[in-house]
Amino acid sequence: MALMAHTALVGAVVFISLTLALNSGTWPTALDAGLMLALGALATVGHLMFTSAYREAPASTLAPVNYMHIAFATLLGWLVFQQLPDAPGFTGMALIAVAGLLAAWQASR
Repeated sequence: MALMAHTALVGAVVFISLTLALNSGTWPTALDAGLMLALGALATVGHLMFTSAYREAPASTLAPVNYMHIAFATLLGWLVFQQLPDAPGFTGMALIAVAGLLAAWQASR
């Protein structure tokens, strides 16, 4: 909890400072502010769940599951922005996935 609190505090200070320094004169609407607060709340819950998972299981077991972020980010990029990674991007993703699977397999032996 302390790690998450400190990370959030530093992030808030840095990004609020940058926002105030670089503001172009437009401020978020009430809807934008609500969406940002919802995003922050959901991200906090996700990080708490992720941290709890590492408390309950070995990292070697959970690491491959973490690679699902790549798949979901790719899927959302395609669905929302109609963008797919290029060939080097897909190659990198495949290498990361294979390395994670090999690490999990090796740890299970």
